[in-house]
Amino acid sequence: MLFIGMIIYLSAVENITSEALSKLELVAELKEDQVVSIIGQNLERLSGVTSRTQLRKSIYDYNKTGAQKHVDRITNIIGDAKDSIPDFLEIAVFSPSGERIAFSSKVTEDFDSIDLETIAEGVTEAELHLLVDDQGLASLLLSGPLQFEEQNIGSLIIRTKTDSLDKISEVKGLTDTFDVLIAVRDENGDAVFVTDRRFGHDSDARPIIPKEETNIPITQALLKNEILLKSAVDYRGQEVMAVTRYIDSQDWGLVVKIDTSEPIGHLQQLQRLVLFIGLVSLTIVMFIATFVAKSISNPIQNLTKVSDDISRGKLDSVIDKNIANSKDEIGDLARAFDRTVASLKLAMVQTGEMKAEKSTEKAEPKKAEEAAPGIKFEAPAGPASVPPVEPPSDPQAPTES
Repeated sequence: MLFIGMIIYLSAVENITSEALSKLELVAELKEDQVVSIIGQNLERLSGVTSRTQLRKSIYDYNKTGAQKHVDRITNIIGDAKDSIPDFLEIAVFSPSGERIAFSSKVTEDFDSIDLETIAEGVTEAELHLLVDDQGLASLLLSGPLQFEEQNIGSLIIRTKTDSLDKISEVKGLTDTFDVLIAVRDENGDAVFVTDRRFGHDSDARPIIPKEETNIPITQALLKNEILLKSAVDYRGQEVMAVTRYIDSQDWGLVVKIDTSEPIGHLQQLQRLVLFIGLVSLTIVMFIATFVAKSISNPIQNLTKVSDDISRGKLDSVIDKNIANSKDEIGDLARAFDRTVASLKLAMVQTGEMKAEKSTEKAEPKKAEEAAPGIKFEAPAGPASVPPVEPPSDPQAPTES
């Protein structure tokens, strides 16, 4: 019973695990498509700014003359671009040498803390950068080259909101422990989360997962391993089921996970029930086995004792009535034994009577001699011997001469 129950439990765990992983895989594919869509949407917005002819003409003129009026015109143009797209926070324009030419508005401290010049110098194509500073603040930067009349005239960088990525990690309507995470590599190659964690707090520093901890799903994602993990450990040290995805265009890792205890948690009650039933069944089986063993061994012990008593001449030893009256094979054996003992007793009685008769026969002549001295009494030895009788002669028979 216990063995069958454990088989049922393990089978249920396997089925539920497979079903949960299938759902996680489906969600991971949807989230991956959303990330790719967000990347494409932001790059299109970047192209919409860098392709403005008036902006490129003004930058070209500034590079030739260095006049302030061109800077003012550039500032107005990128300011209008910023106001037209609510997700844009700041826009900056740089010369080919990495010199700051103009900003869309007063530069905020967090934007100024980013090494924009280094990014601007290396711009050769439209790119999206996801950065995390020391305070754990994530920044989404768009960078693209500026060209006019087939000449490189500088580069443009836009800092945009990360709300679009944060929406990917939203888990409304899903299970209690469901979580979606996106991470990037830092300068050491370790994983840094850039989206909000469901079980993290705003005041917490974003955890850094060392690249050596390959048992954590986000590390597997950044190692370009797109796999299904039945059992892994997340950043909280909790056992989880997870599906990993790698965003090749951005070198990002994506993980969709759920605590292992959630999908199979209700099976723990089944496990406890199976163990309880198994223990009860085992107890009952042991009780029945003990009862049956005693019901067999006790009568046999009684029969053995009676046999030993009879072998020692104690013919008055009897078998227990409960055993002799039972309707099973032991009862049949006991009754047969009783009959054997009864026959033995009868045989012994008859033997005793025969011995008594012989003693009486021997004693009678002796008593007669004592009563009549000089006369010898003998017991008849058997039938009297009779001489043989000759057959009569035939008168007509020839005589011998």
